[in-house]
Amino acid sequence: MFLGGDYLTPALDMYALGIMMFECLAGDPPFMGSDLRLMFQHGSEIPPLISTRCRDISIPSELDQLIARLLHKAVSYTHLDVYKRQGRGVVKSSR
Repeated sequence: MFLGGDYLTPALDMYALGIMMFECLAGDPPFMGSDLRLMFQHGSEIPPLISTRCRDISIPSELDQLIARLLHKAVSYTHLDVYKRQGRGVVKSSR
């Protein structure tokens, strides 16, 4: 997602959404450290499941997996396509 070519894509927005969801639930971002360490972690490390960070609250497995998919380094439009096929609330573009 971060290497080569056009990296400012909707996939990056999906990743950022996953980071924000993770931090809202856990109270901390999935990765922490110096700027250099953060850059490395975001580029190559697999983030923990939110359920492993939030042991004091019950996280539904569906939410756990959604956040994990959003934080996957190779997230793509396929996540949106799945929601469209299932008739879930995906906002259509006005273009």
